[in-house]
Amino acid sequence: MSTSPGIDPNTWLDEAQARAAAATSGPWTWDEYRVPTLSGRAGDPETYTYDTEVLEVSHSGECGCRSACTLEVTIEPGDRAFIAASRTDHSVMSAALRAVLDLHRVFSVGGKPAPLPELMCDHCGVPFPCPTVVAVTAEVQRAQA
Repeated sequence: MSTSPGIDPNTWLDEAQARAAAATSGPWTWDEYRVPTLSGRAGDPETYTYDTEVLEVSHSGECGCRSACTLEVTIEPGDRAFIAASRTDHSVMSAALRAVLDLHRVFSVGGKPAPLPELMCDHCGVPFPCPTVVAVTAEVQRAQA
């Protein structure tokens, strides 16, 4: 997450979407063969995709046990569901928030004698930033604190 003070929602969304684009594609699923493995999709979606590990626990056998050691990884059911769904949920929520912000764009009303034209919300018709943009900005900035 960015450490920029007062980051605006569009910048935060750009950064969040860049992180998502760099992550393994979804959907993510759990496999219980021997130890939990979280898998996703890799490759080029236009030509060929394949399963790949997002999180894998393995044992090299360097202790002399020839990989016979018991490995135990515990991930609580609620955490497992959250982790697996986060890849898809993140993309959906980012797109939804971007759509809301796209509706509430600033435009200027010309002809004002003031040094700057009055800025208005294109959707709400009230001075910009409108209550929607103020609320979204406040939540993004709160998360940065």
